[in-house]
Amino acid sequence: MPGEIRNVVLISIDTLRADHLGLYGHERPTSPRLDAFAAQGVVFDDAMSTAPWTLPAHASLLTGLYPSRHGVRTNLERLPNDVPSLAERLAAEGFATAAFVNAYFMEARFGLDRGFQRYEVFAEDQSREGATRRVLAAARGWLAEQDDGPYLLLVHLFDAHSHYHSEPRYEAMFTAGPGRYSGDTTEIMMGLRGDVPLDADDAEHLARLYDAGVRQLDAALGDFLEGLPATGPQADTLVVVTSDHGEEFLDHDGMVHGSSHYQETLRVPLVLVGPGLPAGRRVDAPVSLVDLIPTLLELLGIPPWSGLDGTSLVPTFREGGGELAPRALLAESGPMEEDALRTLRRGPLKLIVD
Repeated sequence: MPGEIRNVVLISIDTLRADHLGLYGHERPTSPRLDAFAAQGVVFDDAMSTAPWTLPAHASLLTGLYPSRHGVRTNLERLPNDVPSLAERLAAEGFATAAFVNAYFMEARFGLDRGFQRYEVFAEDQSREGATRRVLAAARGWLAEQDDGPYLLLVHLFDAHSHYHSEPRYEAMFTAGPGRYSGDTTEIMMGLRGDVPLDADDAEHLARLYDAGVRQLDAALGDFLEGLPATGPQADTLVVVTSDHGEEFLDHDGMVHGSSHYQETLRVPLVLVGPGLPAGRRVDAPVSLVDLIPTLLELLGIPPWSGLDGTSLVPTFREGGGELAPRALLAESGPMEEDALRTLRRGPLKLIVD
């Protein structure tokens, strides 16, 4: 398997809660295009983020380290220059590297751009159309410039994040009309404070608005995935689809994300599709975002650097491979301005320390 894959397209969908996708059992049709794509490869049923908000989670995704080791735990911190990253390593191996991202906490000021030869940030767009199609168009344009690889492309999309404002055609698929809450983030936070107390009906309406955003994103992402030059069995590109964190809808009396470590905010999708990977494989072992870098490096035939917190997941889907050794998984970092929460998970047991 190593050596068959030359290129990597890493797609991170901000705030995408795993159990709101059809491929993870959601009852509403939020993700028909992504479901069909995932069926071509490996789906990890129990993938866990390292933090419940964007910046520390993406730092883990790009370094293979937990937040306490990469050093980005609050919104006041930047990825230290001496922490190695995936883009740096692949650029040193001769890869062309580019990222097209869509959020404030993905801006270059936080250090996540290191190693990317092109790093383009699209401002957070809360319009009904969002910035997803513009981000994907820019990514397609860059791909068209790559003659022979190898390359690493990071695409970060924001449509699932609040505000929950999607095009009317998608909202009409999931809601019966306006609710007490429009999906505006400030409104939701006022509701949590008790100004207009949120109840179960409000949470259900907001979850449906969120699902509309997922369906809007699924349509754009489906077009992008179908247009990739390298997803068939004769191609040489690995496509990864994942997320940084999930979202709450009063599951544990909270909304949105960032302030708790319950699984609705930490469980994320993880899908790998590419040459040599088995179609239709489901992996039920608990895994973490820190496992992605060792997995990618093994598939590319590149030795990992020392000190990574994760482990390669290749044995879980390779013919004749084994199971992962028992281990604990961690999540760290709480609200954006403080470093207040720690989670230790081992099998079915989970300890949250505040």
